[in-house]
Amino acid sequence: MKNLILTILILSLPAMMLGQTFGEIQGKVVDTTGTPLEDIEVFVVIGANLVGTTTDDRGKYTLKPLNPGTYNVTFSSVPHVQVIYEDVKVTPDQISFIPEVKMRENIYTTGEAIIFGYKRPLIEKETGKVSILAAEFEHNPAAKTPIKLIASMSSEISEGEGGQLYFRGSRAGSVQYFVDGVKLRGSISNRFPSSAIGSISIYTGGVPAKYGDVTGGVIVIETKNYFDLYNAAKNANQ
Repeated sequence: MKNLILTILILSLPAMMLGQTFGEIQGKVVDTTGTPLEDIEVFVVIGANLVGTTTDDRGKYTLKPLNPGTYNVTFSSVPHVQVIYEDVKVTPDQISFIPEVKMRENIYTTGEAIIFGYKRPLIEKETGKVSILAAEFEHNPAAKTPIKLIASMSSEISEGEGGQLYFRGSRAGSVQYFVDGVKLRGSISNRFPSSAIGSISIYTGGVPAKYGDVTGGVIVIETKNYFDLYNAAKNANQ
């Protein structure tokens, strides 16, 4: 059974990757005096794979493409003490910014690491975007029903009859839904279980141009990706 599950996941990988909307992580690395550090290795580990990059001459870096999820980001350089930012949350079609990382010289070569915890804002003030990941709503009583879960994410959204969602100040039917990058017609009510959702993003203002001319709001849902399913299957068989 375990081998069958893994085989199905591997075969379905191309389809899931095709529809997946990626995010990225950006930031800057400096030394203790504030001078930008070049060629610092910045990476995350996904299963048995490593996604990484290095800082440029301004100390800046961009990690992409990354599936929506939670990552531990490592900053490494032989002359410096390693820095790790834990639980950095990546949401679809969005940049997650890590605060400026200051690295100090490694005097004792003891292999120590400085660990920080990442705090992601639920609401992005500039765009009015609200995002939530599976790990953040799995214990929410409203998570049993996708419509109720979405309605609980913002005071600007209310649930109407027949599984319809209403954005404050907009008429019925003005909400647009995108699942794995595909625009849906009508409501998402009862189309799939909440357990299949990897992340939900809601735009109540500042809607990106790629979603078209929207009078209401946009709800973007990403289903769980290959790595989520793989880890779930692995944990279930341990």
